[in-house]
Amino acid sequence: MLGNNAFSTDDTIVAAATPSGPAALAVVRLCGPRVRECLEKVWRPADVCEAGAVVWSESRSRARDVLSKVSGPICISGWVGLDDHGRCVPCKLYYWPDHRSFTRSPLAEIHCLGSDPVVAALLQQFCQHGARLAEGGEFTLRAFLGGRIDLTQAEAVLGVIQANSDREFDRALKQLAGGLSQPLNKIRDMLLDLLADLEAGLDFADEDITFLTGEMLQQHLGRIYEDARRLLADIGDRQTVTAVGRIVLVGKPNAGKSSLFNALTGGRALESPEPGTTRDYLSATLELDGLQCELVDTAGIDCFEPGDSAPGQYSKNKAESEIEPSAYATTRQQWQLASLQVFCLDGTALPCRDTSRMMDSVRQANGLIVLTKFDQRVSEQQLSTLFPTDIRCSAHSGIGLDQLRRALRSRFADGSVTGNRAVASTVARCGENLQAVVSGLKQAIEMPDPGNHHELIAVEIRAAIDQLGQMVGAVYTDDMLDRIFSRFCIGK
Repeated sequence: MLGNNAFSTDDTIVAAATPSGPAALAVVRLCGPRVRECLEKVWRPADVCEAGAVVWSESRSRARDVLSKVSGPICISGWVGLDDHGRCVPCKLYYWPDHRSFTRSPLAEIHCLGSDPVVAALLQQFCQHGARLAEGGEFTLRAFLGGRIDLTQAEAVLGVIQANSDREFDRALKQLAGGLSQPLNKIRDMLLDLLADLEAGLDFADEDITFLTGEMLQQHLGRIYEDARRLLADIGDRQTVTAVGRIVLVGKPNAGKSSLFNALTGGRALESPEPGTTRDYLSATLELDGLQCELVDTAGIDCFEPGDSAPGQYSKNKAESEIEPSAYATTRQQWQLASLQVFCLDGTALPCRDTSRMMDSVRQANGLIVLTKFDQRVSEQQLSTLFPTDIRCSAHSGIGLDQLRRALRSRFADGSVTGNRAVASTVARCGENLQAVVSGLKQAIEMPDPGNHHELIAVEIRAAIDQLGQMVGAVYTDDMLDRIFSRFCIGK
């Protein structure tokens, strides 16, 4: 048992590894100790075909003979039966009979016609002959339990499946290849070696033997601490930012945010010439030439106090007279959660001091300034003097929208908005652990007279090793695995 799910590695499991729906190819995956027995009943080699038909009942011995001779990974052409009456379809059998599979246990994949009725019949056949339907993530879980991958790589599998852009896909592949587990394991190994020397020194404290001087201990700890601190900074803290990227439209009331939101996403945000129509935020998926982001429309903010990093911190009386406190609080929150801020500047209104402050804040955050309602523009002289913007557009006429899309995409494509070593799910799980490692090592380094406090330093090192073990899965609980693998789809 793992958590609330019955994940027994003694079971033979089966699932469709490809999505439902018509396709040229479908993959059915089978894993467990009874894989070969199931295949002998459901699969036949290609040479048993006689006059365009498979003599099913008489050909089981032939399937047994072929499979018994397989000693390593192999691909074999053949047939799979859809019922007990001999109906069958051609297939390719990919068979790993031993520990060299992804799960380190016998595993097979049937590659056949991409038809839902075919896949359903095939799953039913395997279940009738000794297998059970797999739970979500159970194949990847077995790979983890078998030592094939660690937890960061298991989460990278999910990252590959759920990637919304080439950049996210590449990041997940790098993590799957060990881009995060390797530096984590390196830090853990260095701490284990250091702890071994410390423990040895403590065991022989009464002997005239020196394993580590205070200076050597400080040097080792300092080197490991710097590696851990750099890794923490590298993966970043993206727990409050959506994995696909979050573009937030902000600006004064009636600046054309909702119109721009609708024009970019095809959404149905309420548009009105009356300021303050939007009281809450709306979000929709924005497609940017193969990259998917979340576009957020927010309530207008009319004031901005000096020194603020986000809108909404202004006098209570003025706030209540212009926009509901809950609305501007929501806008402020969305502003802070943004991967990319886009300030919408009304092209028909003259900017004021608060507008200038908001624009400065957006520029400092590497955001974009977009002039809206450009089809109702003022003179070019006023535009160049009063509106130092990045993009000029009109939601109603479509002017500048393609340019805006390209500008938004470029901010994600060139890495100026997103780009970490870890997929977001890993950061959310491991951020606290790695921060605890860094904090513990810092306390050990700053401990006065470290040469006489090896016992206390050893305690900090053991705690750091435990934290790193939880990150890669050397130390885990059933509930932890249940939370991680419950997010996977069936067949992975």
